[in-house]
Amino acid sequence: MRTKLREALEVAVAARTDSSTTVCEHRGFKISLRANMISSRPAVKIERKGTYFAELGDSSLGYPARVDNAIERLPQFIEENEQRLAELERENVDAQLELDKRDNYLDEIEQCEKALADIDQRLQTGA
Repeated sequence: MRTKLREALEVAVAARTDSSTTVCEHRGFKISLRANMISSRPAVKIERKGTYFAELGDSSLGYPARVDNAIERLPQFIEENEQRLAELERENVDAQLELDKRDNYLDEIEQCEKALADIDQRLQTGA
C-alpha cells in the first residue's frame, strides 16, 4: 500500500502540471498534487470532507510517511481550529459589545453637544 502510494506520488511529482492532479486514494482520502507546485517543495492535497495540505519533502522514500503523518495529525488540526474558531467567536461578541457601548457614547456626546450649544446661545444673548 505504501509502496504504491510512493510510486504514484513519484510519477505525479515528476509530471507535475498547472492544475491539481488526483494521484490516488489512501486510507479513505483522495490524494492530489497541488496546482502550480514548486518542484523544490512538492506538496499534496488530502481530501475527504475537507481539504488539507502537506509538504512531501525532499526524498520520495518519505512521501508515504509524510502523507500518513498528515492524516494522523488531522484530529489535532481540527481541534486546534475549533478552539481558534471559539476564540474568534468570543472576540466577535466582545467587539460587538464595545460597538454597542460606542452607540451609547454617541448618544451621550450628542446630549453634551446640545447642552454646549445651549450654553453658547445663552452666552451670546446674555441670558
